[in-house]
Amino acid sequence: MNFYPAPPVIKAEIYLRIPDDKRCLGQESEWRGGFAGSFQHIFLEGPVVDSAGSLYVVDIPYGRTLKIDSDKNITVACPTGRVYRLSPDGRLDTVLDNGPSPNGLVLSGDERFLYVAMTGANQVWRLPLHADGTTSKVGVFFQSFGKAGPDGLASLTPRTVSAGGIAEDDAGGYWDGFWMCIKEPFAHLFAAIHFFLIIAQSYKDFFPSIVATLGFSGTTTYLIQAPPPIIAFFVMMGISWSSGRRLEHGYHISVPTLLTLIGCAVMITTLNVGARYFCMILLVVGPFVGLNIQISWETTVVPRPSTKRAALIAYTNCVSSVSHWFTPYFFLRNQEPYYQTGGGVIIAGCGLVVIFVLITKWYVAKKNKALRATEDAAGEPEGWRFAG
Repeated sequence: MNFYPAPPVIKAEIYLRIPDDKRCLGQESEWRGGFAGSFQHIFLEGPVVDSAGSLYVVDIPYGRTLKIDSDKNITVACPTGRVYRLSPDGRLDTVLDNGPSPNGLVLSGDERFLYVAMTGANQVWRLPLHADGTTSKVGVFFQSFGKAGPDGLASLTPRTVSAGGIAEDDAGGYWDGFWMCIKEPFAHLFAAIHFFLIIAQSYKDFFPSIVATLGFSGTTTYLIQAPPPIIAFFVMMGISWSSGRRLEHGYHISVPTLLTLIGCAVMITTLNVGARYFCMILLVVGPFVGLNIQISWETTVVPRPSTKRAALIAYTNCVSSVSHWFTPYFFLRNQEPYYQTGGGVIIAGCGLVVIFVLITKWYVAKKNKALRATEDAAGEPEGWRFAG
């Protein structure tokens, strides 16, 4: 038994068709790919009628607002990329007209700055606001990565951020972060990589003694110790730039580490001064590069909650520090100038770094495959991915 009256039947009719000259024919939208790929040239939402009887609709993929007056004349009322300011007196001013798909606004606490989410650029812009409502010196406040830009924007007050010592992302306190870290498989993989990178770097406490085996005077020995870490620094800068640009970490760690492995193998088998010194440079480069990129990999793959991320960094550092307890005992003075045992430990450390990096990349691919399957099942566009 139905206690409610039957709903009325409303017959819908086509009001008008947007003509081709108002469609974005041949233009690629921000919605390329994904479930929205079937919407070609136009996709309308958000109808609003003003007091004069004009209808306004939003062309979502192309970021435009179209106006349809009572005579069915169609005009572009608002092109894409614009941010407006409505004054208390009712005046509407254009603050910005070149934003790549503005999609979310928030004011700073003192209302001196406007932050705008730019979906098309995967950025958040900061607009300094002047007393007259205009802006200047607009800049990028935040640059994200991946294929899906920010969708909306919100602001947290200082009280929300520091609510009784609870983390800003509602992830609990320090112990909550620690237990989340322990349950995270990535934490143990990164701990293993960090541990073996420190073993690969075990030469550092004996580097002056290793360089001294080249047979130079005391002053010369001290002088030639400087170039390897300096060279390693510039190599690290270049490789880190490449890693950040390509959003790839594993191979950027593995290749320099393999060079260290090869260099160490040569260094413990030859007395040629030039070859040994070149290998000493390689000895420094691999772990130096690997440790820097590995830290950024940790925080990219586990960006939040912040308490979990902080616990992960502390955990990997603690685990890796254990290697300092035993690696010094492998550099035996009676094995000068080769230090075969110490070199063998470095070679083993380098090899295990590469193995665990490849395991981690496999796990990243597995997690991304699961994300892709979930998106496909829900008909959603491609979103955030774990960095490999």
